[in-house]
Amino acid sequence: MKMKNNPGSKLLISIFYLMMLTVTSCSQLVKEKPAAPDKPIILLLLKDYDNEFYRKIDEGFRSGMTPYLKNNYQLDLRYGSNESDIATQGRELKHYIADYASAKPDSRLKIAVITPVAGNNDIATQIKPLNDDNIPIVIVDLAIDPAALARAHSHYDVFIGSANKLGGKLAADEMAKHLPHGGTILLLNGVAGAKIAMGRADGFVSRLTELGKQNSADYKIIERAANYTRSEAQSIVSSLLKMGVSPDGVFAVNDQMALGCLEALRQAQYDRIVVVIGFDAIKEAVDAVKDGRLAATIVQDPFGMGQKAAIAVDKILHHEATDKKILLSPKLISDD
Repeated sequence: MKMKNNPGSKLLISIFYLMMLTVTSCSQLVKEKPAAPDKPIILLLLKDYDNEFYRKIDEGFRSGMTPYLKNNYQLDLRYGSNESDIATQGRELKHYIADYASAKPDSRLKIAVITPVAGNNDIATQIKPLNDDNIPIVIVDLAIDPAALARAHSHYDVFIGSANKLGGKLAADEMAKHLPHGGTILLLNGVAGAKIAMGRADGFVSRLTELGKQNSADYKIIERAANYTRSEAQSIVSSLLKMGVSPDGVFAVNDQMALGCLEALRQAQYDRIVVVIGFDAIKEAVDAVKDGRLAATIVQDPFGMGQKAAIAVDKILHHEATDKKILLSPKLISDD
């Protein structure tokens, strides 16, 4: 049976097709609408994230971010696999410079906050492209050797760190208190040439030498570099013990190495008391101080460093003056 032509039906069909066409056109317009531009970037590039110290810097930075920074900028956190991972640091900087620096169409990188892996020629060379693109740099924790900066024709805007030499002196005072008549002291240093470790070590050695002269105490210092790692420190101490070297005290320029030393002494079932002092006051080290295995650790303020870095970033992005160098005083945590 044939259906009769119905003018009303034709009108309804026409209206239906018109509505479908309108919906389709609207959906195409929505799809073709350009996305909102991404926010400009603040790069926070840390040495690594396994160490509680650097996580605290991140927490402090986020806590110190003003509403202006939170609302108008995107914080990109990047980090290496360990405190000596200079290759990853270099790759991350190259990536951000290549993709987001001012000479590129998407010039979103506005400032870089860096905890350098090293304070030598490597980092001075790595930050030079940031300088060339007029991207401000805030350095946190580890200062860069001025001679290396001069050779690379590079610079940074602000340095925020600890008074590391003072921290080393505090460690020496504590060591001398435990060993007033002298003894063999193992100094576990970090990466050779790193200014931060050198400041701690120099402060320790100079103060202990001074105290030795004052008190007629004979301190014999043996120095080894363990690259800030627990495993290398443990290996070094184990080897020394096997060679018959019996330290009376150990000063490690970071807590990871101090904890590695404790593990070596435990595994060797070493029955002599060894005064072990660390630096950084990570939770595991503070717990070791509380239970008497670690004589002391030097507490920095990584959270405060992060906060002050955020304040400096806000000032720089507002073209306001800020101090070139900001140092926070360390304190001693002991078993007393």
